[in-house]
Amino acid sequence: MNGCLTIILAIIALIIVIKYPLVIIGIILIVWGIREYKINKQLKAKSKLIPIIIIFGCALSISGCTLAINDAEEKKQIELIEQEEAKRQQELKKQQEELERQKELERQEELERQKELEKQAELERQKELEKQAELERQKELEKQAELERQKELEKQAEQKRQEPVVEQEYFSNCKEMNVVYPNGVPEDHPAYASARDRDKDGWACEK
Repeated sequence: MNGCLTIILAIIALIIVIKYPLVIIGIILIVWGIREYKINKQLKAKSKLIPIIIIFGCALSISGCTLAINDAEEKKQIELIEQEEAKRQQELKKQQEELERQKELERQEELERQKELEKQAELERQKELEKQAELERQKELEKQAELERQKELEKQAEQKRQEPVVEQEYFSNCKEMNVVYPNGVPEDHPAYASARDRDKDGWACEK
């Protein structure tokens, strides 16, 4: 048991010596100086070296404590700086992610806008094609109507050509006409003249 305790105390002392060497050396010098002072007091001897040893030990202890405090403060400052840097990095990362998100949204909006423009362009193209088709259809209908009209004119001309030619008969008065046509003539007769149809009943020189 005592052996384990001794080992543990030795390890602790070694850690302290490694971590605070100046403090330990200063304490050793102070203890040594006090011990030498007691021995000299018992021997009633005086030594100028003892106060120097004690003062030097106190100076080393104080310097060690100061360095330890400075080290602790420096570590604390380093930790604060690291924390601030980590926080800044997180903020930068967050801003970068936000920028990426905004860019992605803008890209999606641009794609949607492009799709909408393409859709509108396609609709316009369809309308233009329909308009052209309608114009072509109108032209075709007009062409067919013109052909029908031409055919009708040709048909009428052909009918006129096929109709027998009737020579117009002329009489100077109803007396002459009654010699040939005692009952007069209707208005579709070649000898009909409106000047001789006094009652306008469609018969000329009727008795």
